[in-house]
Amino acid sequence: MFDLLGDIYSLPAAGGQAKRLLGGRPFESQPRFSPDGSQLVYISDRDGIVELWRFDLELDPGATARCRRVRGSSMSRGNISFRA
Repeated sequence: MFDLLGDIYSLPAAGGQAKRLLGGRPFESQPRFSPDGSQLVYISDRDGIVELWRFDLELDPGATARCRRVRGSSMSRGNISFRA
């Protein structure tokens, strides 16, 4: 998982071609996997302000609920982590 120019990509561990997971107009960065690998969190300005968002990797690729803002989250620049 990596970000490049405001888009988030996945890359197979064995190598191969990167696949864009999140992209477009919002600037998205700093992706991190959840401990169980089912979600990732990332920073995005998709609502006009920089906030923490969650992306569900297990939902259908066309599902509109894949991206959700993390409410009540606290984040510091450059430090995203999952907490129990």
